[in-house]
Amino acid sequence: VSNETILNNIKSMAELAKKNHIKVILCKYLPVYEYPWNKSLKGTAEQIIALNAAIVDYAESKNLTVLDYFTPLVDERNGQKAEYTTDGVHPNLAGYKVMEVVTDAAIKKTIGK
Repeated sequence: VSNETILNNIKSMAELAKKNHIKVILCKYLPVYEYPWNKSLKGTAEQIIALNAAIVDYAESKNLTVLDYFTPLVDERNGQKAEYTTDGVHPNLAGYKVMEVVTDAAIKKTIGK
C-alpha cells in the first residue's frame, strides 16, 4: 500500500471524526527496519519516515495533535530498539510502557484544546 493511500485514509478518518465533534490525535507509525516474515520488501524504514513526515504536515495544517511513537522507540537503523520489541515490528511490554507515557501526554494535550 502506498503512503499516499495510507495518508488519504488517515485524512478521511480525521475529517469524519472532526465533523462528528471528535477530537483527533494522529499517530506517527512505529519504526520498522524490515518485516521478518517478508525480508524482500525494501525501503521499509524510509517509507515509514516519509509517511510520518506527511502525517505531521497534515496534522499541523489542521491543528491536530501528533502522537510520536517513532522517536522514543527508534534505533540507529531506523528500526525499533531491541529492548522494546519481540520481532522488530511489534512492541513488547517495555515498548508498550513507553507508548503509554507518550499516549497519556497526547491525550492530555488534546483534551486541553
